[in-house]
Amino acid sequence: MLYTANLPRYLWGEAILATTFLYNQTPHLALGFKTPFKSKNNRKPVIFNIKVFSSLCYYRDNSSKLKLNLRGIKAILIGYS
Repeated sequence: MLYTANLPRYLWGEAILATTFLYNQTPHLALGFKTPFKSKNNRKPVIFNIKVFSSLCYYRDNSSKLKLNLRGIKAILIGYS
């Protein structure tokens, strides 16, 4: 994932966490085509908010109190919380 996204190697921890999160949200044959999340929590995972790793995203900067300042700052999505 880091290689295809052209991200630096020091983000390997975030890439592993994102991979684990995505792995737990997909169905597996060994579990009878249930997801590991559903097997553990007895409810379906919420997948509407999953975005592509390393895609463009924006986050809000609440430290600026001026109304005309930019509020959204460009960033790269490197994980899910």
